[in-house]
Amino acid sequence: MYAGLFLNCSDGPARAKVNGTASCNCNDHMCAECLATFVSLTEPSAYDPALFQRRNPYSQAFWKLVAKNSTTKNRDLIFNRRGVRYSVLDELPNWLAAKRSPGEPMHVVVLGDTAFIHKDIICALGMFNPH
Repeated sequence: MYAGLFLNCSDGPARAKVNGTASCNCNDHMCAECLATFVSLTEPSAYDPALFQRRNPYSQAFWKLVAKNSTTKNRDLIFNRRGVRYSVLDELPNWLAAKRSPGEPMHVVVLGDTAFIHKDIICALGMFNPH
């Protein structure tokens, strides 16, 4: 049996909350898929594909289940150290938040389209240039 979601209509922090992962504004666990920290984004090495380190989704699933059966204090400790907390989505068969969580259209589509229209259509075609 396999279950998955195809679309999540929410912003990034809400998507992370539903998936049981840390939000993108978290210093140590800003990404559910990689080990980059927020501070590391200021270093050129953060953009080197050869140095990319993916998170282990099975380790994340393990710690989420440990958090489910823990006290509030231990849940907070797991979240601070591992960047995950239990979510009801973890009950879905074969659910791995980092691999199977859907993209959220607000940032992926809307902001991507806005940047394209501004850069490649309005500015590149000279709409604001004096004629």
